[in-house]
Amino acid sequence: MQIIVNGKPAYIKKGSSFQFVAENRHFTGSDSYSLSITFPLKGCSENIAIFGNIHRTDVEREQVNFDCTIIDRKFRREGIITVTSISDSEVKTQFLEGRSVQNYDIKFDEIYINELQLGSYSPALTSSPYDSWRGIDRSQNYVALPWVNNSSGNVQNKLYKASTSADWQWDSEVKGLSYQPYLVYIIRLICIRLEYEVDISEIENSPYKYLIICNALPYAWENYYWESVLPHWTVTEFFEQLGYLLGGDFSIDHKAHSIVFRFIRSEQEKIQPCRIDKVVDSYSADVSQDNACKYIEQVGLRYADCDHQAWKSYVCDWFISENRRSVKEFLDMGEFEYYLYQYMDDSDDRGGYWYEGSGSVRAMNYIFYVKDVDTYFVARCFYCRKRTGDFTWWQQEYVVMPINVFRERKSSNENGETIELKCVPVWLDNVEGYNWGIYLDLPEFDASVSEENYERTNDNNGWNPSGQQMPVVNNLLAGERERKTEFFDKIYLGFWTGNALTTYLMPCPIIDYITVVGERTYHIKDMSLRLTNGYNKQQFYTLEENVKYTFSFLADDIPNPRALFYIKGQRYLCEKITATFTENGMSQLLKGVFYKVK
Repeated sequence: MQIIVNGKPAYIKKGSSFQFVAENRHFTGSDSYSLSITFPLKGCSENIAIFGNIHRTDVEREQVNFDCTIIDRKFRREGIITVTSISDSEVKTQFLEGRSVQNYDIKFDEIYINELQLGSYSPALTSSPYDSWRGIDRSQNYVALPWVNNSSGNVQNKLYKASTSADWQWDSEVKGLSYQPYLVYIIRLICIRLEYEVDISEIENSPYKYLIICNALPYAWENYYWESVLPHWTVTEFFEQLGYLLGGDFSIDHKAHSIVFRFIRSEQEKIQPCRIDKVVDSYSADVSQDNACKYIEQVGLRYADCDHQAWKSYVCDWFISENRRSVKEFLDMGEFEYYLYQYMDDSDDRGGYWYEGSGSVRAMNYIFYVKDVDTYFVARCFYCRKRTGDFTWWQQEYVVMPINVFRERKSSNENGETIELKCVPVWLDNVEGYNWGIYLDLPEFDASVSEENYERTNDNNGWNPSGQQMPVVNNLLAGERERKTEFFDKIYLGFWTGNALTTYLMPCPIIDYITVVGERTYHIKDMSLRLTNGYNKQQFYTLEENVKYTFSFLADDIPNPRALFYIKGQRYLCEKITATFTENGMSQLLKGVFYKVK
């Protein structure tokens, strides 16, 4: 066996041994690592030449790392060793590889994405609104879609049409634009700022390339910096959140300064299956309802709760469960559409909506389930007006609304883990005069930079924080903050391809496969933020997670723990494989922990 440390051969303590553990990151979040490896110093000039004087008290001992390669016959692993303890006579270390190195290096745990300098955009008006929302396929990294500041009620990037057939124009109130960036653009900006190479080609070749971060700030705030629309998350949290949302994995190599994203499905497809033939006769099967299987494709996923009214319809398992008797089922959208058409009144000048008095109320008082799109609907009253004629009455008009599409993906194990996602579908709702649009809740503008707080005084030798100072000086005098202002605590997402659903609707992102427009017009796209059956959410393998198998087998190398294993005619996924090393090399007897594939 050879252990190469910083390009030089190192020698472990005679008579000692260590265990090497190869874990499947899709179970544990780690790759390979070893338990303690001991290197003698006294009498070993080769080790002294490597480790030098790190045993001296004046040498910094925190996070002392060395490049390391372990080689034995077919076995070869490259990573680092980190020093765990030091004495005059020996150095104890731990070997780390891949994701284990990533987990050990905490530098990204201390960097916040809203404190990075990610650059800015120009708020200047474009000659035509269409020029500001053509989309990523036409080389636009950010778009200026209309949105409503729910805190003030103001429509940002406001539009108008002279007629139904006319083109959209900027409203006269609009003096400048606020933009929503594409998610892939922000990922790239963060990596550039960190000085890391990035490969997100799999995202860019999937429907997820159309995801925009709908977070935006009003033009009047004069804050055009990309970092300002991001939450106060660490870089580590940012990539972890996106990994779970997208069904993939960000591999971060701090040594090579590179970040690579891969979908779990594409990784599994590329790894060659492994057949284990030399199985030791004895094995164990731990049967338990409480097994803590943490296979990434079977953990629970749920969106963090949002405060806006629409969230009650986005996630409402409880409502459907309590009202099962009120569910009316349809095979497909065509059958559902025909049902709705029977109860419409086309004589109304608004163009065929269901309204109270047409006999539709009783027919609409159901929860509707359409099987082919796996979607529940209810009829929502969106407009109420007073009508007069022979008598006075109130007309209530309804549209069908999808519900519970962003429900939790339950863990297949009752005691399994559930991950909370703070990357959530954006709030879309009716905007008076504009059909459908983005809504965002914003806090009050930071008082320290608000011109409204200027008092025309000149006391305290001209250093009065509330005096005639520029906003930058007021910020200085306000003192250092614990952290940069956070305008959003979540990332609000939607898909924008560059094309509106129809020419007469205000441009607006979509968040689900099915979007209902008007009374019964619907559009079906291949993009959704559903956790249950969205893009790339279908499990590649499903495990029998209540039974954990332990097999001992013979091999000259540790197989890839992320492979599909064939053992005794059955298919398994591996959680981890453990091998024992001595100064003479790796023992051929390995022990693995597995779960059977259904």
